[in-house]
Amino acid sequence: MVWVSRDFTGQELRITANRSGCERMLACYPHNAPALDLHSVTGVRVMEIVHKVMTSYEEMNEKRKTDKEFKKGRDAAKAVNFGDIYGQTKYGLAIKLICTEELAQSIIDAKEAAFPGVAEWKKERRKFHEKEGYALTMMGGR
Repeated sequence: MVWVSRDFTGQELRITANRSGCERMLACYPHNAPALDLHSVTGVRVMEIVHKVMTSYEEMNEKRKTDKEFKKGRDAAKAVNFGDIYGQTKYGLAIKLICTEELAQSIIDAKEAAFPGVAEWKKERRKFHEKEGYALTMMGGR
């Protein structure tokens, strides 16, 4: 008998990258070399806003393993990355991160700046839903 294990963690983020066509987000997945860590890319922006620390992707990706503040920044980035695709508002993110709604909105704005293609795709999808009154699946079903 052979056991096979698969890890589907974060598939919704991969699907979002694929559907939106956001080049910056697509670069975060292994089939696009060199792969970037999605949460570290967002984490760079979070560190700038929350901790007033200017950092690079390389520093963020390395320090997140040993530095508590950088780990917190990356954890906040994970919260906003996943929350964003499920429609989390600044209120929900503020509760999750235990911060003000203004700071939560700043983090959401930073995420959108990090991945502008996703923000544009979401805006286009909303327009379609409002105009047509329905949503489509990836296979074209209603």
